[in-house]
Amino acid sequence: VDVNRSFFDDSPIEEVKANMAITKEFAPFDLCATFHEEPEFDDFYMYQSGDHDCTNDPEWIAFKEGLKDLGVGLLNGTDDPGDPVLKYEFVDGYRHVPRPETGYKESGEFDYWSINRNLVKYALIPEIPQKLDRSIKDKIVALFFEKMLLA
Repeated sequence: VDVNRSFFDDSPIEEVKANMAITKEFAPFDLCATFHEEPEFDDFYMYQSGDHDCTNDPEWIAFKEGLKDLGVGLLNGTDDPGDPVLKYEFVDGYRHVPRPETGYKESGEFDYWSINRNLVKYALIPEIPQKLDRSIKDKIVALFFEKMLLA
């Protein structure tokens, strides 16, 4: 079961129910970050969902520079070409996915569930390359906290 495709109000998955309950209890949040591990690509990329687009934010620019210093590439191209929901085009490791329009059929991602219910204003979804050495992955996460979340 892909937990991040199971965020529906009637989800039978206990982990999803627990996440939904915790989010509802402490909402609203300005920002949510959900870390993912990318099995296919060697390059880092990040989705950003919601009304805010951080393409030109100094935090994102500083984070990209930090990735470059670590020797980590940024995805330029399409992610998940076989996924019927995704297939997003990334430029310099970034893709802004605005708030879904009315009538959007939810695909079960936490960010869409929480944003559409006004529990979260926007979400950052970093995709960390699975193939990288653990020490580099740890540095990416630390850099993300330093430059994107705590800045």
